[in-house]
Amino acid sequence: MTHIVSCPLCRRAYLQARQIIEAQRPSLVRWFRRVRFPTALTLAPATAIAAVVFALILWQTRTPETLGEPSVIAATPDPALSPGAPVTGETQPKFADSRLSTPDAPPLSAQEELSRARQMPFFVGSAVALVQQAMAQITVRSDNPLETPWLRLRAPDIESNSAIELGAVFFQWVPVANATGYQVRLSRADQQEPVVDATLSTAQTRLTLDKPLPSGEYTLTITVMQGEESRTFRREFYVLSPNQQRALRWARENAEQYPLLSAAVFYENDRYTDALNCLEHARKAYPNDRLVDEWRKQVEARIRQRVADFGE
Repeated sequence: MTHIVSCPLCRRAYLQARQIIEAQRPSLVRWFRRVRFPTALTLAPATAIAAVVFALILWQTRTPETLGEPSVIAATPDPALSPGAPVTGETQPKFADSRLSTPDAPPLSAQEELSRARQMPFFVGSAVALVQQAMAQITVRSDNPLETPWLRLRAPDIESNSAIELGAVFFQWVPVANATGYQVRLSRADQQEPVVDATLSTAQTRLTLDKPLPSGEYTLTITVMQGEESRTFRREFYVLSPNQQRALRWARENAEQYPLLSAAVFYENDRYTDALNCLEHARKAYPNDRLVDEWRKQVEARIRQRVADFGE
């Protein structure tokens, strides 16, 4: 071929020979041979094929990272708490995660709600344990009628509850028939001098304090003067501490979703009327549940004991 390229005579003879061979081929093949495509059209299919092959190679190499990882995360359940396992930072659900798990849906049963105490603040579990211990050690009787004291307090409610909340600034009671005056004394357990010692007229049935009572144990004594005779009403109570107040705030915020757990917190902090209200809601949420009825009888018995426990 080098000689043919350099020799004009041999090149002419080579071209003539190619023409003779071309004339002897079929007409269709000869037509395709005559067609000449532009260089850009000839390279375009090859370039497109190469791009597709390169994209497939990249997709196959990145698929395990982009598609595999989310599927594993979605299929991995949260670690379940065993009945006796302690709650740790690894097993306890975070607050944000618990809000994603349908907070408005009620628990399946009373026992289901009690089992969730391990996921709540520590004081919830101790409150449930206290109620369960009281149920196991004390035999309650709810058939006795509620005894009404001869002097009725309107506010705060220390007839049925042993504790009042922070911020109490007054005591008010129902006027007593034939009363000619009232001698009111409020004393603190750790102080010899009374906090308040006042004499009120018959029309005065409210004792207002200068400032709210701090946390501590107190005794309220109201002596009703009736001519030459007198009757004394005495009730001991205590003011909740800031930590107890925070526990009550939690119970109020979760009373609708967790009525049993909230009732236990109220019961532990001697707020029996609040606990009874929560149990009434639990009775509607868990109808015909024996556990709710037992707790309700226990709280009612404590209220009866509290109302009947007054000195004269």
